Amino acid sequence: GGVYRSRDNGMTWTPSWTGASGIGGAAALLYASDRLHVGLDQTVDNRQSIVATEDLGATWTASVDSRTTARDFLLHDGVIYAAQYGFEQGIAVSHDGGEAYVDSSNGMERNVNLNTLHAHGDVLFAGSSDGLYRSTDAGATWELLPGLGVVFSLVSQGDSLYVGLY
Repeated sequence: GGVYRSRDNGMTWTPSWTGASGIGGAAALLYASDRLHVGLDQTVDNRQSIVATEDLGATWTASVDSRTTARDFLLHDGVIYAAQYGFEQGIAVSHDGGEAYVDSSNGMERNVNLNTLHAHGDVLFAGSSDGLYRSTDAGATWELLPGLGVVFSLVSQGDSLYVGLY
């Protein structure tokens, strides 16, 4: 597990977590604000976290509670959204490039299991085990849309939004 980097279009890979000990797996990656953000699936001491590096992995800084991580990230209009799982679940939002995150899960079921995040224009979507959540106010509030099952993936093309159901 962990984070690996290739500088030759995937022909060779080198570990990129030299400054962080005990990384067990990376559940989500996002490069934004000159930082690589990683949602750690699990560390060797069974802790989870969102960490970031600005120096190709020589040093890492934790951004949130060590019992919480991200399954997916979304960068939209300069804001980082994290689909949290672990001790805390729901949406966490960072307005400062990932230095700190605050909860933004208003309208979501408590302990919702999020799988994916997507922006379709100015509308945000979060796929979950409950179905599909939508926010029309930059993630301040969310509503569960009726009629869908477990949503694992989202993509849009033109005016169409596609969901991948499990």
